[in-house]
Amino acid sequence: MRVFMAKDAKGSLGSISFDQRGYREDEATARAISNFLIRTSGKTSNRWDRYFLTVPSFTASSISPGLQAADVVSYLGAHRCDPTARSELEAFQTPLDGLRYEYRRGKKKQRIRCIRQVN
Repeated sequence: MRVFMAKDAKGSLGSISFDQRGYREDEATARAISNFLIRTSGKTSNRWDRYFLTVPSFTASSISPGLQAADVVSYLGAHRCDPTARSELEAFQTPLDGLRYEYRRGKKKQRIRCIRQVN
């Protein structure tokens, strides 16, 4: 996510949104995400707060088209490993392939795949 923001969304600030589940669950998620963002920041140039609001937001997905889209993408993405397992999803795969963001990292130029911003 940081690579996408640094390379393709310079000067922008992303937000991290989750489905609202319940007070205790949301509090635990917020603490876990905040701890992750702080502990994995590394160098000043690679800090999460340069690219994202570090306080997550929680919204009911039933009233948020963005979260509904994220639900669909994550659900379908999880089944992308073996397309034959869910052949009824094949018609949705081509548009989803357009959401991929790929880059190479490290000495071995390992290919990293993630999901591009959805407008």
